[in-house]
Amino acid sequence: MASFRDVFAKKRAALMDRWITSARRSGLAPLVRFAAGLLDDLDAVHAAVALPDNSGVAEGRITDLKMIKRQMAGRAGIRLVRKRVILVAHSRRSPQPLPDDDLWTINSYENLV
Repeated sequence: MASFRDVFAKKRAALMDRWITSARRSGLAPLVRFAAGLLDDLDAVHAAVALPDNSGVAEGRITDLKMIKRQMAGRAGIRLVRKRVILVAHSRRSPQPLPDDDLWTINSYENLV
């Protein structure tokens, strides 16, 4: 039986089918339920295994919005909520690599007066 990690590492939907079959035969109730859930939308599972695209960034943003909504719970105006959303989105952004390691190089990002 291929491990669940191997299915995604090798990006082969056939391995996922074998894994689901093995999981259903395992007799472990949580694993059987998980495998049954995968079978509910097998086309989406195959796409998740085989395709490089994912919705991780969008799902992360939605999770952040839900967190802010719970924290604020109607106690703040739209301006404060907007500011918090922007700050959380900015904090999640990947750091951009520096163009050059030489600290004395002037680049287009610096505003010289």
